[in-house]
Amino acid sequence: MRSSIVFYILMAFFTLCGPAQAGGLFDLDPTKSRLIFKVDNYGYSKAIGSFEKFEGQFYLDEQDPENSKVSVRIDVRSLDMGDKAWEKTLLGTDFFALRFYPYIVFKSTRVDIIGREKARVTGDIEMLGFTRPLSMEVQLNHVGMHPSTKEYTAGFSIQGALNRSDFGMIKGLPLIGDQVAFEIEVEGVRARNLSR
Repeated sequence: MRSSIVFYILMAFFTLCGPAQAGGLFDLDPTKSRLIFKVDNYGYSKAIGSFEKFEGQFYLDEQDPENSKVSVRIDVRSLDMGDKAWEKTLLGTDFFALRFYPYIVFKSTRVDIIGREKARVTGDIEMLGFTRPLSMEVQLNHVGMHPSTKEYTAGFSIQGALNRSDFGMIKGLPLIGDQVAFEIEVEGVRARNLSR
């Protein structure tokens, strides 16, 4: 039998609400969420980029929280490097190959609780025609009724890393780094069609 503490934490992470309001579908708020990544640039600095458009949903299985799911889709076209020429290069066939692969998709397969308000979320990421496992650490920042929007909201900070060579992106190696670290700041809002 699961302990009440573990049950509560699972509910907090994947319902984006409190235990008494559990169950159903929840949407990421695109205006309050940011995804940035960093990669070594010839050893001089970390090149920093972001994707400005991504969408996702969380679903809670109220009877068995371990069956809860999260899925996110990133619009590769929304890449922002702060320089149009640089973005054009990265969206070309040597890197993100936008013409052939317009989206990056992540779908969770497992969650492990690693602290009172921390979890390790594991899933599959699809990029450049490859599907690879990916784990990331998730910190629950706050959950409750948002004082401004009056929507039931949860905020998360997420960190992880992947090797771009695992997806066939080998241009520039080893002068341009292989490991790509990412950080995501997310606010999720309980879906409006959820019965209360």
